[in-house]
Amino acid sequence: MAATPAETYQSREKTFAAEEDTLSAQSDKLSNLRLCSFLAAVALGSIASIWVKNQVLTALLFLLTFVCLAAFVHFVIRHLRLDRTLRRARLLKELNQQHTHRLDRKWSELPVPLSPEALEEQAVARDLDLFGHASLFHLLNTQRSPQGRAALAEWLVEMPEPSQAEARYQAAKALAPHIEWRQELAVLGEDLVDETASVYPDWLDLPIWLSEQKSILRYLPWAPWVTGASLLATIFFPIVPMIAIAVGFHFTLVSRRRAQIGESLAAISESDRKIRAFRDIFLHLLECPEKAGALADLIKRVEHANASMEELNRIATAASARGTIIHLPLIGTVAYDLRVVKRLEDWLTENKDNVRDWFETLGEVEALVSLASLAYDEPDWVQPEIKQQGSIDAKALGHPLIGPDSRVCNDVSVGPEGRFLLVTGSNMAGKSTLLRTLGLNATLAQMGAPVCAQSLSLPPLTIATSMGVSDSLVDGISFFMAELQRIKDIVNLTIEERKAGRTVLFLLDEILQGTNTTERREIVQRVVAHLIEHRGIGAITTHDLALAESEALTAHADLIHFREDFQRDADGKPSMTFDYQIREGVATTTNALKILEVIEMPV
Repeated sequence: MAATPAETYQSREKTFAAEEDTLSAQSDKLSNLRLCSFLAAVALGSIASIWVKNQVLTALLFLLTFVCLAAFVHFVIRHLRLDRTLRRARLLKELNQQHTHRLDRKWSELPVPLSPEALEEQAVARDLDLFGHASLFHLLNTQRSPQGRAALAEWLVEMPEPSQAEARYQAAKALAPHIEWRQELAVLGEDLVDETASVYPDWLDLPIWLSEQKSILRYLPWAPWVTGASLLATIFFPIVPMIAIAVGFHFTLVSRRRAQIGESLAAISESDRKIRAFRDIFLHLLECPEKAGALADLIKRVEHANASMEELNRIATAASARGTIIHLPLIGTVAYDLRVVKRLEDWLTENKDNVRDWFETLGEVEALVSLASLAYDEPDWVQPEIKQQGSIDAKALGHPLIGPDSRVCNDVSVGPEGRFLLVTGSNMAGKSTLLRTLGLNATLAQMGAPVCAQSLSLPPLTIATSMGVSDSLVDGISFFMAELQRIKDIVNLTIEERKAGRTVLFLLDEILQGTNTTERREIVQRVVAHLIEHRGIGAITTHDLALAESEALTAHADLIHFREDFQRDADGKPSMTFDYQIREGVATTTNALKILEVIEMPV
C-alpha cells in the first residue's frame, strides 16, 4: 500500500535530518582542517623567513608553506561546496516538517506569508479568512518567491473562466506526485524570501544612460589598447609618463559619472544571490517532469530564461568587484565600471520585456505547485464540477482550514437561482462556519484547486459577503451604517453581475443585528427581494427566529438549523456540546442563558 502524505513527509524529514547530521560533522572537520593548514602555513613561513639560515632548508620550508596554503584553499573550496549541500539538507528537513504541520493545521508552526495589502482589505478576503494567520493563503502557499506569492494571492480573489480553472486543476494534478521536484523548487527559491520584495526587481527599471554617451561608447573598446600603448611608450620614452596620463583619463571618465555608475552597479551587485537563484530556478523549470497542457505553454515561455539569467549573473559578479583590491587597477587600465555598465544596459535593452514575462510565468508555475501540494496532501478531496448555471450541490462538504480530526462535513445544497438558505441555530453551533465553508470551497473550485468534499458542483460565482463588519471611529461610521453600506454593495454587485451573466453567491452572517427586530425583518425582506430578483443564491444566518416566520422570506428559502446538546453531570454541573450537523427546519432551542450558566457567570 502506498505511503500516506504524512508518512512520506515524516520519512523525508528523517532522511534529511540524518543527512544534515552527517554533513554537519564533515563541515566541522573541514573547519578544523582549514584552521590547521592556515596555521601551519603561517608557522612554516615564519620559520623559513626568520630563523632558518640554511638555503636548502629554507627552500624546503617555503615549499611546505606553499603546500599548506594550497591545502587551505582546497579546504575552503570544499567547505563552501559542503555548506551549500548542508544548507539544502537543512531546508528540505524544515520543509517536510512544515508540510506535516500543514496537514495537521498547526498554524503556529507555519510561517505566515505576506500577502498584498490591497487584497487583504477586500471584504470577502477578510470575511472568508483568505489571507493572514490560519487562512487559505496560509494553507496553500508553499513557495518562496514574491512572484509565486503574488500570483497565488491573485488567484484567490479573481474569477477565471471555467476552462482556465480546469486547466489549472489538471496541471496541478499532474505535478502532485512529483514531490522531489516541487520541494527542490522551494529550496532553490529560499534566497528569494523577501517579504518586502515586489514581483519585478528594482534593477529591472534602472535608467539607461550610458547608451546615450556615444563618444564614451566609441572609446571603451579601445581603452585596453590605449593603456597598453601608453605603457610601451612610457617604457621606451620614460621622459613622458604616458601610462599615467591614460590611467588618469580613465579615472576621470569614471569619476565624473560616479553617481550614475553607483546606482546601476550597486543595484545589480546587491542582487547577485537572487539573480543566481532565478537562474537556477529557470533551469529547474526546464527540467519539469510534466510538460503537457498548461504546463507545456508555461515552460515554453521560459526556455531562454536560464541562459539570459546566467549572463546577468556574470554581470552581477563583475559589478561585485567594486570595493575589492583589484577594482582601482581595473578602472585605471580599462575604465572598468563603464564597461560593466555597458554590459548591463545591453542586457536590459535585449531582455527587459522578456524578464517581465519570465517572472509572471514563474509566479504561475509556483502557484500551480502550491495547488499541486494541496492535491497531494489531501488525496480525498475532489475535483469540483463547474457547470453553466444552477445550484451548489455538495456531499460531505467540509471547512478546508479545520484539521481532519476536528472537521465535520455536511451535505449542502444552495439554490437554484432565486433561492437561498436561511440558517438558524444557537450560539457557537456552526452557522458562521457553514458560510465560510461554502465561500472557501467555492474559492478553491474557481481557482482550480481540489475541494474539501466528496463531490461538489456549482456554477461560476461571484462571492459577496457580510460577516465581519465593524464600525469606524476614524470615519465616523457606526456598526449599523457600516453593515448597511456593505449590504448595499452586495445588492449592487448582484445587479451588475446578473447583467454580465454571472451568479452572485451572497453569504450574510447575523444580518442587521444592530437594529430592532421589526425594522430588521422589514429591511431583510427588501434586501432578499432584490437579491432573489436578480437571481442570486446564498445563505443567511440569524439568531432572530422571527425572520423564519416571514412568508416573504420563507417563500424563497430552504430552512436549516444547527443545535446544541445541554447536559448536567451527577453534581449538577452543566455542559454543552455541539455536533455541527445540519438539520432541516428552524432551530427550536436557544442557548445564551445556558452559556452563562456553563461559564459560571454570577448574573
